[in-house]
Amino acid sequence: MARFEIACILLAAFAVSCNRGVSRIQILALSQPNPTTYSFPLAVGDFHARAVEAFSTDHQVKDPIFPVPPEATSLRGEMLWSSNFSVELSGAGGVFSSVFTNLDNDNDIYLQNFDMPFTLSPLYRGRNGGLPFVASFYLHLVAASSSTTVVMVTAMDTRVINGEHYGVGPCGPGYGWRYDPVKPTTVEEYTILRYLGDHVGISNMPPVILPRK
Repeated sequence: MARFEIACILLAAFAVSCNRGVSRIQILALSQPNPTTYSFPLAVGDFHARAVEAFSTDHQVKDPIFPVPPEATSLRGEMLWSSNFSVELSGAGGVFSSVFTNLDNDNDIYLQNFDMPFTLSPLYRGRNGGLPFVASFYLHLVAASSSTTVVMVTAMDTRVINGEHYGVGPCGPGYGWRYDPVKPTTVEEYTILRYLGDHVGISNMPPVILPRK
């Protein structure tokens, strides 16, 4: 029995030693969720073209969807940030092409940044503040009428980077990011909707609801 207990203690110590910089995650609350669906006064074909334009590499470089906040500058030397999203469209035959097999999805858009953090989460916080946030986004476009498009944004594979974990990767043994799965917040979804609204000239969208400090 003593040997078993010692083995358990050693295993626990080894598991802890494999991680570094891990925080207990604090989750801040919103006074109410942000919208994840919005109705735009444009025909679906016109809106889709404008959205593709907004998500182009050149436009994202000039006007990022999620500008890296100033407090993240101290982390940028330690990790790679990706504020520009890659765009996948129906019929492109990309990694997310299975979603576009239904004809109702002809105008839909998928945004991904290959598991890279793109902002510091305002809701999920560690000992040093907001944790680096990772997600991809699926935009479903529906023609509500001949002149109205409803856009629904779904956040997928939402995670935060919480410290590092030692393991063996494609480049050999070493420390890599430690991902913790988290629930979507609605903050990032509505930020994308406002980004599209700004690009198509909608100036009266309500501000993003953030946690109270």
